[in-house]
Amino acid sequence: MTQRIFRELGPEDFDRVFAIANLAYPPYGDRKEKRETYIRNALATRSSGTFHGCFDPDGSLAGFMEVYEFEANLRGALTRAGGLGFVAADPVKKRRGIASDLINRFLELCRQKQYPLAVLYPFNIGFYRKKGFSCTARMHQFRLKPAALPDFGRRDGVVFIGADEKENLTQCFRTYFERTNGMLMKRALDIDNLFGRHIIAAYKNQGVIEGYLAFNFQKTRPDLEHSDDMAVAEWVCNTREAFAQLCSFLSTQSDQIHRLIVNTPDDHLYLAALDPENGEHGAFKNMIHEIYVTAADSMSRIVDVRRAFEAVKDRPFGNAGFTLRLIVAGAAPGEADEDITVTFAGGMAAEDDGARADVEVHTDISGFTALFCGSASFDELYRMRCAEISDEAFVGAVTDVFRCADRPKTITYF
Repeated sequence: MTQRIFRELGPEDFDRVFAIANLAYPPYGDRKEKRETYIRNALATRSSGTFHGCFDPDGSLAGFMEVYEFEANLRGALTRAGGLGFVAADPVKKRRGIASDLINRFLELCRQKQYPLAVLYPFNIGFYRKKGFSCTARMHQFRLKPAALPDFGRRDGVVFIGADEKENLTQCFRTYFERTNGMLMKRALDIDNLFGRHIIAAYKNQGVIEGYLAFNFQKTRPDLEHSDDMAVAEWVCNTREAFAQLCSFLSTQSDQIHRLIVNTPDDHLYLAALDPENGEHGAFKNMIHEIYVTAADSMSRIVDVRRAFEAVKDRPFGNAGFTLRLIVAGAAPGEADEDITVTFAGGMAAEDDGARADVEVHTDISGFTALFCGSASFDELYRMRCAEISDEAFVGAVTDVFRCADRPKTITYF
């Protein structure tokens, strides 16, 4: 097996990084120039993340990745997470385990920095599942007629804002982040990109932004000049009034907009719509109306089971009282299993390796991540044979203690 060397990359590595980037991710239009600017700046300033290279024994760059650090909301507790992006391998060296080595190195860096959580956006779900990641967050796309949304009769607080409102919008997002399981806090550059790439309509209450829409217009068809959709990339609301006013704003766009294409992690948007159908009928027989499509969004992995429990030590865990032994299998042949005993009492969880367990649960790290992050309940995992339990009588109790009020959501991209 090839023993590769890893090191952080700097400006002196630009030429090799740029060459591999353009082969691994072929650029079109002006993307090559934008990519060059981004990589040069990132290598020089590390303003986004840090680039790490994977080198073969002959000194050639076999591949690279960019590693980020985020504030993360894990079951309501604020902690840190490692983010992974821009994974690229030299095309002439593919199928030699380069991507696998990069992921292993990423997880090692997360452990060194004591992150309980690792997050990425997958290019191949199956590949990352084998590395222990789970599809924790989902994204839903609604294609609504504007008039299908209710007009609550008031939108006087809705205004268009520019980058001079950056601090105000950042605080709005922080409020949303702190109360949303799975969310990653946007960094300053993420907020800058939000303003640079979208039109932003915000709801203000006494000068404070309590919700916003980030959107663009797009043609319904290339050959039609005056037939437009509104593509909503983010819809954030911290209050009921923010939702009401922004909803009213969207509802009144029907004279100009054909459909609202809303990307959102919240699948409950259909509840507000008089008619949430998206105009598609092909997926089911008998004219069943399709209301949204769902995609896997970010994937997450608990990096260290003990550290994950420590990160959420002040957060509630259901109402059941018992002692659980968790045996979590590693994702790779060389990765050790994690064995931890946890006592649940009074709605809290505490490690207690000396305690006698009432029940044992066996799962792999991907299954445990889904359970711990709240993207799947234990009874769902058990039914799908993604977990085993020593006593079926405890399925309900284990389901209860790990249940989250909300499945993970995220709208921070990297």
